[in-house]
Amino acid sequence: MPTDPNDAEVLAAQKLKGERMQMLAKLQEQLREEIKTKSGLETALRSVDKTDPASRKDLESELQKVDARIQGLTRQFDFYKNLPDPLASKRPNENGTSSGSTSQPQYTHTIVNSRLAVDPNAPIKKRTLAVYDRVALVQKWMDPNAIKAVNDLLQRIRNVNEAPQGRLEFMNSLLKVMKGVPDLDKLPFAVNILKTLRLCSVDSAKEIRANSFRVLRHLVNTESMARLVLDVHFDIFIIRALTRDSRYDLEREQALKFARSMIDIPTFVVPQSILRVMVAIADHSDEKLRNVCLQTLCEVALRDVELVAMCGGIKSILSGLSEGVPREMTEALVMAMVYVLDRESTRCYLRPAVELETVISNLTDTYNRGPANEEKLVACTRALTLLLRSWTGMVYLCLDEQRALTSIVEALRIPVPEVRKVMLDMLYNVFRIDVPKWYADFVASRTKTAAAQVAGVQDDQPEPVLCWQLERPNLIDHYLSIILALFIDAGMLEALIEVLEDTDQTISVRATILVGEILELCNRLLPSTYFGRVQSLPALFKVATDFVDESRRHNATLALAHIDSLHIIKEKLLPQSLEDAASRKWLQQTLANRSATMRRRRGSANVRYKLTQVDDTHFKALLNDTQVLTAKDHLSWNWDAIMELVQGPLRTSRRFDEAAKNTKLIRRLLSFYKPNNYLFSDIKRGKSANKYVVAGCELLKMLVATPEGIRFLTENKWLEQIAECLSQLNPMYPSSLQAEPVFSKDRMERMLTGEYFKLLGALSESEEGMRLLEKFKIFDLYYHLTELRSRDDLVKLMISTMDYNIDGHPRVILSKVMTAGYKHIRLFATNHARKLLRRNVNDFWDWGVQMLVTQLYDPSMEVCEAAVSVLEEACYNKRNLEAVVRLRPLLDHLGDAGNPLMLRFLSTPLGFQYLEELEYVKREMKRWSDRGNELYVMQVELSLAAALVDKPTKPTDAAAQETTKLIEDPEDNLMDGYAPPHFYGELVKTEEGCNLLHQSYHFRKFAAFIREHAMYAEDLNSLRQVKAVLWAVGNIGASKMGVPFLLEEKIIDDIVSLARRTKVLSLKGTCYYVLGLISSTQQGAEALEQLGWECVSSTSGICVPKSPAHFVQVPWWDHKGSLPEQATSIVFKSIKLDTVDQEILKCIGNMSNHILANGASKTLSRLRYEHASYFARPELYLAALRLLSTYHYRITARRFVQEVFDRVLFSPAVMERIEELGGLKAIAVEPDYLEGEQAEMQAAVAAAAAAVAAAAAAGKLGIQQQQQQQQQQQQQAGEKQGAAESTRVILVPKVVQRGF
Repeated sequence: MPTDPNDAEVLAAQKLKGERMQMLAKLQEQLREEIKTKSGLETALRSVDKTDPASRKDLESELQKVDARIQGLTRQFDFYKNLPDPLASKRPNENGTSSGSTSQPQYTHTIVNSRLAVDPNAPIKKRTLAVYDRVALVQKWMDPNAIKAVNDLLQRIRNVNEAPQGRLEFMNSLLKVMKGVPDLDKLPFAVNILKTLRLCSVDSAKEIRANSFRVLRHLVNTESMARLVLDVHFDIFIIRALTRDSRYDLEREQALKFARSMIDIPTFVVPQSILRVMVAIADHSDEKLRNVCLQTLCEVALRDVELVAMCGGIKSILSGLSEGVPREMTEALVMAMVYVLDRESTRCYLRPAVELETVISNLTDTYNRGPANEEKLVACTRALTLLLRSWTGMVYLCLDEQRALTSIVEALRIPVPEVRKVMLDMLYNVFRIDVPKWYADFVASRTKTAAAQVAGVQDDQPEPVLCWQLERPNLIDHYLSIILALFIDAGMLEALIEVLEDTDQTISVRATILVGEILELCNRLLPSTYFGRVQSLPALFKVATDFVDESRRHNATLALAHIDSLHIIKEKLLPQSLEDAASRKWLQQTLANRSATMRRRRGSANVRYKLTQVDDTHFKALLNDTQVLTAKDHLSWNWDAIMELVQGPLRTSRRFDEAAKNTKLIRRLLSFYKPNNYLFSDIKRGKSANKYVVAGCELLKMLVATPEGIRFLTENKWLEQIAECLSQLNPMYPSSLQAEPVFSKDRMERMLTGEYFKLLGALSESEEGMRLLEKFKIFDLYYHLTELRSRDDLVKLMISTMDYNIDGHPRVILSKVMTAGYKHIRLFATNHARKLLRRNVNDFWDWGVQMLVTQLYDPSMEVCEAAVSVLEEACYNKRNLEAVVRLRPLLDHLGDAGNPLMLRFLSTPLGFQYLEELEYVKREMKRWSDRGNELYVMQVELSLAAALVDKPTKPTDAAAQETTKLIEDPEDNLMDGYAPPHFYGELVKTEEGCNLLHQSYHFRKFAAFIREHAMYAEDLNSLRQVKAVLWAVGNIGASKMGVPFLLEEKIIDDIVSLARRTKVLSLKGTCYYVLGLISSTQQGAEALEQLGWECVSSTSGICVPKSPAHFVQVPWWDHKGSLPEQATSIVFKSIKLDTVDQEILKCIGNMSNHILANGASKTLSRLRYEHASYFARPELYLAALRLLSTYHYRITARRFVQEVFDRVLFSPAVMERIEELGGLKAIAVEPDYLEGEQAEMQAAVAAAAAAVAAAAAAGKLGIQQQQQQQQQQQQQAGEKQGAAESTRVILVPKVVQRGF
């Protein structure tokens, strides 16, 4: 206990201060939470439809309660903060005495340090700018000293006598100080900051002007601050900067960035004046900023289609699509159009079957030729491909009895090579068909036989079909089925038959391959009713049997022969990596002829057997053909003959013994591969060097195939040298410092040295090879290499080249790397387990699953998520799933990352029982009922979007390809386009799950929701809810035990009706996918057939309507145009104008008309010369800007108007005058207000229009006299219209978008 009374008082004061600080921290935390809650409620209130008053009332009531709590907490905070400091009287001052309680604290911080309002009780790591208290920081800036310091800094920035470089530094200091300050608009100097930057935006130095917009971009990040920017009329100077020409690109770029940053504020509505400038820039093809403005218009269209339509932005987006934009921009423009077309409330701004069809016009325009036209053709087909890859775009192209789709198909009949080439490329992309690697050889020799072609297309062997691909519904295939049916109905095959007759061999061959691939797609994706008119190719057979035109008949016969040969090739290259049951299912879905396939398998085995059975003469001839016996240079050797030997005769003991004892063939081959000879190891990487690697692997497989070969390899020093070179990597190895190791990083990257690991991996494929690797201690060296922290490349090569079918060291090494390596190595090894799973490695359910379950407890969450992903895929195999469940992994520590794996457990009784013990099922059912179904909608739509985008081009360099194979994600986006697992879909796969679903009444709620709300859903929130329920119902109906739920509620009829009648195009697509899920069961397929749908098979998950054209029809809509019916009238604050002002404004109004623009510009130039003082008046300049902000002007006209007003000096007095006149701010009024002069103006416009019509109808005048009179009256009418519109804007204007 302290004996000094002063010490006791100090301790008591410290305790009181500590309690006070704790209370302040607690109140601050509560304030933060309440502010977050208020923000969420405000966002929800804005998103709720106005037609739902009950929901709005509840939200407003809750918002009032939150405001009351915030006010109470703020009062408590102020109370505790204003309490006197108990240590103030005990703290010594500068003179060493204690300060009194009445002394005023002095402001001793600098501007930057004043931001450091950090809670002193917080941990040191949290004392950063990111966690400053919002309330305390705002109060800190209210300090008079801080206000004075900021105002002094602003004064230095405004001082034009300062050097530009100094002013730039002051502006950057201001940005550094104020950036990130919350509620900047509430500070007393906020308006002063904006006005200072406003003066800088019209400074004579372009660096100052550009930097003013940059500073503003970083300071304005809230809606209130953006509105304050408009209140000080900063939009005038943004327009002024954007209108400048290319000499001021730096200023224009910064102004555009600032405008885009304001647009990014979620609740901020961009002014029409700024948007119209962007539209003008986007309409000018030579503008440097055109693409950025187009992208900005697309972003605004996603938030406010009506505003973009009023400003003419829809037309600009369509022009960009038709004229051609960079490839990366096309997708943004098309997606914006798709969004506009999706709902009836937004597509009313497009003319049905008119405006978007301008994109197709480039295909049918046969008069324009040249490189520019080819670029337009490519851009056109790229846009059409993206449209056809979206459900909304596809349905729109089928409007008016498929007129647009028919035009696309008919473009194939145009005998123009450029058109046909881009059209064929587009069809390859639409149907997701890859051009085969052997295409060049196919073109070079159209007489090549099928047998010869088989040898040339081995590289195009399809990837093995995976288990999860058989279990999950393929949504992309289902989508392709309707696209394929529509194109076939539009006459695509008949048009392609005409292309087959093209004299250009390249085009005809591409068309031939395309026809063959489409026939295969039809066989796989379309019901049997299409086979008669598709597979028979009646048009092609008709030409082939036409003996009148011999050349046409010859081409058609060749095409039929090549299509048949391609079909044979596809069958010969069928994957053989699946188990029998999966193979049968896949074969039934593809070629469905298993007996013929088995005959081909037996034939292939017979060929291999005959290769080993050769006579002595043939064998000696083969030995001589290799050139190994006569030449030591490997470049002179015949590697094809070597491959034939090692794969055939040398695999028998007699032939191997004969070659080993009587020739130097085997010895020279192994000598070539010895690392110390620097032959194979010094060959540079490349495509041509792959033959040496393949031959080396086959050579080693041949050696371990016979006892003689094993003995020969044991006595040879090849493995001994490999072990010695690997030992050089050990830092303790004596010779490691004398020379560069064979396996150095540099040699591994440039040479074939790294391929030695592939050769060793070939030995690990057999038990004899494993024993040799153990004998020469290769595996011991592998264990040591895994501990090298600087050679990750070696570890990756080791685990990726070893074979894991045999239980032994490879599995142990993989387990060690997965658990003991660095994080990125553990992640690589975990992902490599996916490849082993897909290769059907032996006993993966035993050892591989156990390794992956161990990875679930890895310290890195990224590794855990990778393990979950691999295990999820593995669990599509029943044996793997049971193995995982038996291990009973705990996934609570993974959070949502472990949910996909838990969902797989639901599909088996054992897994369901395990999850029930963890109380997971009911908790997860509630989560999915609340928000999981809606999250699933986003997941599946993102998956579809990712699957439908263009694939990135693969690298052509062989070394780059090898590197890519090592570092790329082994998942390789293969799951994109497949339906992800759904909770309700997995739940109904067991009897226990069906009982739980029945007891919860969730399905009845789903059915009732579809019947009551699906047809009337229009806004995004309600659409998302409807889609969520539809996907839940579809996944339930995708299993045999779930279909009875649908049949009991008779919900399939409602979904079919919704798919046919809904006016929301994306919802029609969702219904189509859901019906495909339902068709994957026998009962579901039968129910759909009764409702007018055809299924490919009872379990394929693919169904199409019997009349696809009728299914995709959408009723026409009323076109609103650029001015919606509900548009409000706009009134600006009045400006007094004389006759000269009116004449100037009349000319400016006429400049929006491209017919009158030339004469108006000349008149303006004359008036500027005669009345120069008028063009320096801020009133007239503001009136001109109001015209520019209300109507459509080309960018050249806008620049001319800005140039004629270059005498306006933006002094503080001029700024005040602009503020008095209200700037470009407008007041919305009722239409009844528009009286008096507006009526006279409308009458004048009507009279001018009537005069033009009367002149056009007059028939008494001569033709020449009539034309002259029409031109005069049109010019007069245009002048009157321009004057009327000028009056309309200045006096009582009404915003009317004119169609110029």
